Amino acid sequence: AVAGDFDDAQSIYSALEGFDQLFLLAPEGLDQYELDVVAIDAAVAAGVRHVVKLSTLDANPDSAIPWARDHARADAHLAGSGLRWTRLAPGAFTKNLLELAPAVQRGLLPGTSGHGATSWVDVRDLAEAAARVLTESDLQGDTDGQTYILTGTHPLSFPEIASILSEELGRTVRYLHLPWPAMYGVLRLSGLPHWYARGLVHQFVDVVRRGADCGRVHTFDLQVLLGREPRGVADLVRAHRAVLTKD
Repeated sequence: AVAGDFDDAQSIYSALEGFDQLFLLAPEGLDQYELDVVAIDAAVAAGVRHVVKLSTLDANPDSAIPWARDHARADAHLAGSGLRWTRLAPGAFTKNLLELAPAVQRGLLPGTSGHGATSWVDVRDLAEAAARVLTESDLQGDTDGQTYILTGTHPLSFPEIASILSEELGRTVRYLHLPWPAMYGVLRLSGLPHWYARGLVHQFVDVVRRGADCGRVHTFDLQVLLGREPRGVADLVRAHRAVLTKD
């Protein structure tokens, strides 16, 4: 293991010396783009040949969603860096549903996306897919300049997710549609900071409800990389049953 600090470009450069590949996932935050740039520029200077970057399906430089905007800008910086690159663009993370666990415990799944559907993907599958791109010889070379759209299972709406929760938990969980200001309040009460809660609301409304920025796209890229069917929302519920119930 070697130490590197996104806030210290020299430490990133030192950490990357002697390595051929980099998996890049900067932490979410208001400075996410700047941190990505630090790592990409350090990779160029250190002689890294290939970067596998986790992006997002709804990356858009004009997005009101902070991480979608920052990912798009960082993706463009990587593409222009001269490095070989592979971009992983996942849909919504199933684990983000756990942020609504207090409401689910009370039989409600609050949302502001109506019957709009989007693709959901398990972060464990993303890790496995990234590892395969980085390490499997049969993929080397084929992934250069490629974007894999990792959408997991077919698109699901929040009412459909409520039905899955009900079936897996053995009790009724009802979708509760909220106006976006109320949904923002729920997220803030769950402990999320302003910028993150506001970004999620935009994601629910613009991407999920209205289908903007490829929100309803579905591909089989993840199945191809994994060699199996991806995990779904039901798998998340089974793995985190204790969090989603009062039992």
